[in-house]
Amino acid sequence: MHTITVIDLKKHLDKHLKDVIDNSTPLLVRTDDTNDVVILSIKDYDALVETIKISTNTQLIRKIKRGDAQINATISSNTSN
Repeated sequence: MHTITVIDLKKHLDKHLKDVIDNSTPLLVRTDDTNDVVILSIKDYDALVETIKISTNTQLIRKIKRGDAQINATISSNTSN
């Protein structure tokens, strides 16, 4: 993650936003007080929100673990033959 100041963001806004979007690189903007800001592309933000939704859904996590166990069991039985 790159870190810049608000002044630098103002001077080079187009460049910084292009970098965030093109390279999926979050940008930490330091302010004069302690209210720093992170800028993300909408694609990265949506992925982050989706990950949070999935990781907090206990039923879905159980299904994923069960499916993963089934896959591992299938792979193990196929490699032992």
